[in-house]
Amino acid sequence: MIFKINLLKTNNLKLQFLGIIPQYVDKTGKLNPEQISALSALLTFKGKSVKSLLQETINKGQDLKKKVQIILNKSSLRGHASVATTPTIAFWWEGSKFLDSMLTGIVFSSSLMASGRRTSTTEEDIIYPASILKNKKAYGLYKKQSLENLNCHNWLLKQGVAKDEASKALQYGIYDGIRAAQQDQTLAESIICFIKEWETEKEWLPEEAGMLIDWFKKNAQSWGIGQLLATRVLAPRDIYPYPNIFKDPRESNLARETKKEGVVSLEFLKVPNLVNLLKSLKSFTQNTISSKSKIIRGWPKLLALRRQICRDYNLAVNVKVLSRVPWRIWGEKKRHRTVPQVVDSIYYSIATAIENVKCQMSNVKSKSKMLNVINKFNTYFSIPPHVKKNPHFLKRYTGCLLGSLDCYQKLIKMGIKPREAIFIIPRGIKIRVLSEYNLYNLISGYYPLRLCATAEEELFRETQKEALEIKKLLIKKGFKELAEAIVVKCQTTGFCHEENPCGQIKQLIKDYDEKFHKKILRSLEEKYYKNSNLKSQMSNLNVKS
Repeated sequence: MIFKINLLKTNNLKLQFLGIIPQYVDKTGKLNPEQISALSALLTFKGKSVKSLLQETINKGQDLKKKVQIILNKSSLRGHASVATTPTIAFWWEGSKFLDSMLTGIVFSSSLMASGRRTSTTEEDIIYPASILKNKKAYGLYKKQSLENLNCHNWLLKQGVAKDEASKALQYGIYDGIRAAQQDQTLAESIICFIKEWETEKEWLPEEAGMLIDWFKKNAQSWGIGQLLATRVLAPRDIYPYPNIFKDPRESNLARETKKEGVVSLEFLKVPNLVNLLKSLKSFTQNTISSKSKIIRGWPKLLALRRQICRDYNLAVNVKVLSRVPWRIWGEKKRHRTVPQVVDSIYYSIATAIENVKCQMSNVKSKSKMLNVINKFNTYFSIPPHVKKNPHFLKRYTGCLLGSLDCYQKLIKMGIKPREAIFIIPRGIKIRVLSEYNLYNLISGYYPLRLCATAEEELFRETQKEALEIKKLLIKKGFKELAEAIVVKCQTTGFCHEENPCGQIKQLIKDYDEKFHKKILRSLEEKYYKNSNLKSQMSNLNVKS
């Protein structure tokens, strides 16, 4: 093995257990999560509290450990998933951004992740997979291309290209900024999801996945979920699937087989009261935004009305959209766990990019053929607007992407596994994603959030394009009322939720100004302290009205 000083490696992964619930402590002792889960399973047909069941166990002189094992054998081992969905574990990790791609799409989990949009990247942040470090030639090749990707990114930044655009040249094989720190909170059932995915796709999931799973298994007993995990893993009951890009590219999927990009299908049930409620939402919005004082008083009722509509008519609408988005953008889309998704294999995306783009290598040097290069590249790799407009930016950027594909191929030929060679692939590579949106995600969830200008620049552009297509189709099919309800989040309440408002709120409220913006944000804090009985703390806040 080649010994390199101060290089970040995949096995530098840091993991820290933060806590687990539920736990129960009283004078009789302490119950761990699987004991509470097991006794809770018992209470479903005995009708007694966990505390009563514990006392009953003690009074009868029963062995609690054996009793819990018997209960788990008759519940969790036989596939009663509700037992495994009871414990919730919180942990922190520091490693490459691959864990972010692997974990944050799991439906029953929540993550707080360091944003690559707001952090800097240096040579010290490059991460080296184990097999690449063992091969001198592979190491040299990987390091050279990694530096080229990094230098291209930093050069574009110095030329004034925005971070969102320049970062598409960066690979995922880096510790991003503050070492890609992330806090995850997940159900024990979600750990099972990850383990099951690993069992199926271990040849394709990056090696940090295996390290994390080993950590789970090693510590599960001390966390109080050892028997619960062991029984649930073996149970004849499947887990809820989640989108994973690290999978066998030879296996097809719905995203790949759906040929039409954009809105694939749009179905709705236009029942009378839904139409009436949407009309009421429109008129109530217009009335609320008629004065600034009404906005301050009335915005909670606006949200409440949207919530009622989504609660009672959520399944009235179903829209499927196929998009081809950069890996970087999928990193944002997958976080919307209420949006079901089918995503293609990242390895298939790489293979199609190599097949269709690499032949353009010679054209990058020719200005006269630059247009052909742009059109070909943009299908498989994202080319940001400011890069596209400047021939010098475009030449270096596309050359960087081609170099990464070439490096990937050479690493594979050297015997490096795809799951390690992928560390060199830039974030701009595009993946096919099929997403399904219900009423909630059209008028309250996904689209209002991602139509905000604070969204990643390409995600913002793509969301605008999708929303416009959906609205046109709704109007064409006679559902104008729903089309009018699909708006950016600031227009759902009548004020901007961000620190600095943009022009979108002024499309709704012409006289929206900085003074009112600060006033309404201040009113939120006042309501919080009033409701929390913490009025005295308001005087300590250094916030200008």
